[in-house]
Amino acid sequence: MPGLDEKNIEVTLSNSYLTIRGEKQDEKEDKQKECHVLERRYGSFQRTFQIPAGGAP
Repeated sequence: MPGLDEKNIEVTLSNSYLTIRGEKQDEKEDKQKECHVLERRYGSFQRTFQIPAGGAP
């Protein structure tokens, strides 16, 4: 997954449900003579998909 570190992703399969969880943390710092800017972005997500019984048609 672009922009995510492997340690921040969890993939589980249970009772024909595939669950993908992740968390993204990003920090950007810009120091200039006149100002100092610090931006932090973070968030988590979770998606669950049901895997069809018997595989693909």
